[in-house]
Amino acid sequence: MEMGHIFEALMLVCFGFSWPLNVIKGYKARTAKGTSLGFIILIITGYIAGITAKFVNGQINYVLGVYFLNLLIVMINVLVYIRNVHLDRKCPVEVKKDESVKTVGEANFTLSQEENIDFIVPSAKPDAVKTSMDFAYAMGLGK
Repeated sequence: MEMGHIFEALMLVCFGFSWPLNVIKGYKARTAKGTSLGFIILIITGYIAGITAKFVNGQINYVLGVYFLNLLIVMINVLVYIRNVHLDRKCPVEVKKDESVKTVGEANFTLSQEENIDFIVPSAKPDAVKTSMDFAYAMGLGK
């Protein structure tokens, strides 16, 4: 057993621990927002390149199994992504009847009827509300 193979397997195991957690997180989130399919495809391409290199160099050993395991988990991530895109299309985020959405700059705030007041922006620029303190002043809650 070569030390290089041990370190390569250790690297793959350490890197591979993040993928099952990502699959679980994506499954529970039930949305594809914040997930990059391009990034996942790039990772899959990297694993395929690593597997191909193993075959080309004739290094058929236990490390190859770790590559295949990681590739499988990342491919499950793609399935969860596809499921979540389908859920996003099926059930877009809705604002409840007794709520309204106020926009300040690029930020959206969902307010109940009791909170549904007009924003007083501290300057003429719509992007003036950048911090929570600016938001507090805009809501009339600041000093």
